[in-house]
Amino acid sequence: MSSCLKPFSLFLFMFLCVAFGFAQSTATNVKPPIRSSHDYFYEYRGNNVLTGGLGASLISNGEAGGSYGFYGQLGYKQHVTPYLNFNLTFNAFSLEYDKKLNKSFMSLDLNLESVLMPDSFITPYVYLGGGMKTTDKFSEKGLKVQGGFGGEYMLKHGFGIKVFAEYNHTFLVHFDERIFGESNVSFWRVGLGINYYLGKTRITKKQRISDDEPTIINSNPIKYK
Repeated sequence: MSSCLKPFSLFLFMFLCVAFGFAQSTATNVKPPIRSSHDYFYEYRGNNVLTGGLGASLISNGEAGGSYGFYGQLGYKQHVTPYLNFNLTFNAFSLEYDKKLNKSFMSLDLNLESVLMPDSFITPYVYLGGGMKTTDKFSEKGLKVQGGFGGEYMLKHGFGIKVFAEYNHTFLVHFDERIFGESNVSFWRVGLGINYYLGKTRITKKQRISDDEPTIINSNPIKYK
């Protein structure tokens, strides 16, 4: 139980830091109303995303003994719709146990991600996928599956901060049979990162106003005699 609580406590700490740091800015950074469907997504976000993050990894096997290791990621997301995207990430991380064992790994992961509120400046998201994991010397290789959840806060047009937690289950690769026997290793990755949106569409104030919306011009048309 304690090994499961560690990544959640770290995720909660990161989330609270982000929420506290930007709570006051939301009061002064009020976005103008956008009338059309998904205009906010295409103005502040976009279909193409470069993403990166730093954090910690933690083995979830066993009741105790696991220590936090380094974790970093770089990736690319392609939105199919404002609610759905595919993303490919390269990950570098280390797994430690009992302060005696430490291995460095790399993984290439492909995920299907659902953005729950794409037209809000803050949105939760969930994802699921698979990947390939190997040691830094390519001496051990294996497949894995992963699933995670997180939240994103939009700082400005095209730039957001994210916090996330991800569970991974490996196949074929054993961390150390002296400790885990023949069981496959499961681990958590928790991080804080950024999303940079490419090719976003900036919608002008004029584009936000529909032809039927009351304005000075619409309310007082010029009449020609």
